[in-house]
Amino acid sequence: MQELTSKIIKFEKKYNLFNYKFHNYAIWSYYRMYFYYSMAIDLGVLDSSVSGFKKDFNYILKILKIFNLKKLFEKKDIFVLEHPRSNKDGIDIYTEDIVNYLGKEKCSSFSFSNNGVVSKKNNVIILDIIKILSKIYSKVFFKVVKIDDAFNSFLYEFQKIDYSKYKIQYKRYYLELKFQYYFYYFLLKLKRIEKVILVVSYYNMPLVFAAKDLGIEVIEMQHGVVSKYHLGYHYPFYKTNFFPDKFYIFSTFWRDSAQYPKCNIETIGNNFLYTKKEKKEKEKNTILIVSQTTIAYKLKTLLLSNLKELDDFKIYFKLHPNEFNNYEKNYKELLSYKNIRIITNQYTIHKLQNFCEYQIGIYSTAVYEGIERKCKTLLLNDTGIEYMEQILKEDLALLIDYNDSLLKKLFEVKLPQEVVFFDKFKIKESYE
Repeated sequence: MQELTSKIIKFEKKYNLFNYKFHNYAIWSYYRMYFYYSMAIDLGVLDSSVSGFKKDFNYILKILKIFNLKKLFEKKDIFVLEHPRSNKDGIDIYTEDIVNYLGKEKCSSFSFSNNGVVSKKNNVIILDIIKILSKIYSKVFFKVVKIDDAFNSFLYEFQKIDYSKYKIQYKRYYLELKFQYYFYYFLLKLKRIEKVILVVSYYNMPLVFAAKDLGIEVIEMQHGVVSKYHLGYHYPFYKTNFFPDKFYIFSTFWRDSAQYPKCNIETIGNNFLYTKKEKKEKEKNTILIVSQTTIAYKLKTLLLSNLKELDDFKIYFKLHPNEFNNYEKNYKELLSYKNIRIITNQYTIHKLQNFCEYQIGIYSTAVYEGIERKCKTLLLNDTGIEYMEQILKEDLALLIDYNDSLLKKLFEVKLPQEVVFFDKFKIKESYE
């Protein structure tokens, strides 16, 4: 991952990819993360075996059924684009604090389905139909789009890839950007929106561009780990106008985690991630596995190779929400073991971290939460470990390899020192 991100940054600078604009905004800023993940999967850097979903007719019917045209155009002051993933109570933990502070009656809330799982949420408009229409539009018209020579030269710096695939991708994402931009532009104008609050700007650049062209302030809420290897936030050579006006972060810890694009960075905290300083009693010999779609197979492999030594341990394999649909198939090898529980919604990650003595992962926001909750933390040395560089440097976790004895490493790992990754939510008047 480190090598791939460095290579992308090096060659995007060499070929001036940010010079190619739509409405004075860099097209590459929208395609950059899509390109990165697609390339990482093609090169075997990331695993996609348990991610993704099939867009079938039933999915489209569900989307159309819950699409609320009347609420879509309702006049509100604030446009809120939530994270597709909600907690078990249907709450977006990244925008809830600020929406409550500003007033829910002023907010018009939108979201997308979570990896194709469609559920109706009170007063939240699901916008999947817009992405579906933009994809249809791009599929029909992508052949008329011309690719500049610089992007072709950029692609040829990468070996062992299907160049034609990425050329088509570039064309299609450009058309999707245009389609979604005009949708958001006219929607924001008709609704007379005064402020946009969103999560994950790098996948929603059409909204950011439209708001900026209308002179509307755009605020992004931090939703996960930020590092110099995260291409959604790390721009060492570009301080341009495509990023939200403000980026609200969990705590001061994240302020220097990346070289951000031009924006105001403010510490605002998050009540859902904030850890109250209480003394929690840990259950001895309990292990939490913190899974993610891109690393699930690797964590499963590590566990299976060490199970003979771990009979005396209770193991909780906590799945990422995007893994819930096919977990019986993807984790059938683990389901037969009495000391292993595959966890979907039975427990929250926070509840597990409160009583589990150990946690094992590679990279995840949840790992940081577990360290604050005094879990002894082990991190597998594999793709994505770069994201956790800081906590390894500060001796807050122990790095392990596939050929290590997990039992031995469990006895070596230390209790982490007191550290704050997530402040309690507190907004200053100057932030509004």
